[in-house]
Amino acid sequence: MHKLTLILILLLISSTLTKIHSSLFTDPSVLNPHTTSSNKLSATKSGNVPLYKDDVGFYVGVDLLYDSTTKSGSIFGPNTVPMMLGLYTAQTLLVSSCLNFSSYNCTKYNCDPSPTDIYILNYFYFTAHTYWAVTNLYLDYANWGYQSTSIIATSCDANTTDSYGLTRYGILGMGTSHTGKSNFNASKPVFSISIADDGKSGELLFKKDLSYAQSETPVTVLKASLDWVTTLSGTMQIGNHTIDLDVDLVFDLGSDSIGLPLSLFNQVIEYLGLFGVKTCTAGSTYQPNCGYNGYYKDLPDITLVSDDTKVIIPPSVYVKNWDGGHNYESYLYLNFKGLANNLPGPSFVTRSFDNCIVMDSRFMNYYYSVFEYQGQDAGTTITLYKAGKGAVNPDDGNFWKIVLIGSIVIAVGTISCCCGVALKRKRRTDYSTNGSVNVNEQQQQSNWNNYGHYSPPASHEFRRPE
Repeated sequence: MHKLTLILILLLISSTLTKIHSSLFTDPSVLNPHTTSSNKLSATKSGNVPLYKDDVGFYVGVDLLYDSTTKSGSIFGPNTVPMMLGLYTAQTLLVSSCLNFSSYNCTKYNCDPSPTDIYILNYFYFTAHTYWAVTNLYLDYANWGYQSTSIIATSCDANTTDSYGLTRYGILGMGTSHTGKSNFNASKPVFSISIADDGKSGELLFKKDLSYAQSETPVTVLKASLDWVTTLSGTMQIGNHTIDLDVDLVFDLGSDSIGLPLSLFNQVIEYLGLFGVKTCTAGSTYQPNCGYNGYYKDLPDITLVSDDTKVIIPPSVYVKNWDGGHNYESYLYLNFKGLANNLPGPSFVTRSFDNCIVMDSRFMNYYYSVFEYQGQDAGTTITLYKAGKGAVNPDDGNFWKIVLIGSIVIAVGTISCCCGVALKRKRRTDYSTNGSVNVNEQQQQSNWNNYGHYSPPASHEFRRPE
């Protein structure tokens, strides 16, 4: 009887620890109650669209048809595809052949192409040879449906060999220039972005919801173009040191680092050296590894100043990884990359964007950002609020020490319990443990192999659902 009781206690402890472990590392809603659970619809009428993330970066599920299967409760309907968000353009890009993007089936969706007219357009990281086409795209059935003409890329040029575009069907233009405003159902378009605590999921909301912010008072309000591009003319402040600044500021959830024009990148590395950041990887223009003996939070904020506008980048955002607290030389990886059209790999950017500062998902984790259309002549605003949960801090190893200590405490407690039971029964038992922590992050990318099993209606005329 006592043996059965012991087994039941151990099973209960194991089950409880498994649930705690699973909820901490696979369910972002435990860390951020606002985060949309992965079992919600990819296209909804709620105005809350899930942001997913995999090894390639953030994406949304876009329905290529007004799909009854998706509305009935599937996570992804048979015509739902992953696409990037273009927060700097109103032009949506689909592809027939371009880098590692997946091919859009223009025949299946009756896209009414015009392949005889070829246009060359620049995106951040590639130049696309494109033609116009009429397409149906739904991001949110009630708030956003594509009414503009898409472009389809027949080929793309880029000085990069990485996996950019892998599994994606294109880039969804969220700007409001030209006919882009007609994609929004509201007369005054507004949307906001919140990234979950762990930086691995989030929400795109077609509203401003200040419950995502620490305070109703914004940190800053940026005046921007109709496509959410802000011009900054002023200075960059690093502690008491200043650098002249004349750049465009853009936001890109697809960027894996804060992008800086190459000359500005080099100046930032130089000035951070005055605060103990030294011996950075020679010639590196992508997340350089530098020596640093202090605590990363002792580093200065980097502040972009333009007239009355200030954009603050704290060290918890621009330091990606930090190995400190030791007697020997410590190091950190900076969350920066230099951008230029003559650089390879992740530092490559087309000439149209080589004078841009690009704010990445880590920056947008620190701030809850609200994008609001003000008018055809007034342009737009991007309002930054300090996010309610704060930013993902650099990985300094302390978390795993806590997990290890916690595991030891639990193991010791379990052994003590078992020993107590054994002593009561006056038995002698040898115990041995061989535990390990194995964190498996839940992959939120859905199975894209189900596409192509739905026959579209004969008519491909665009209509906004009732």
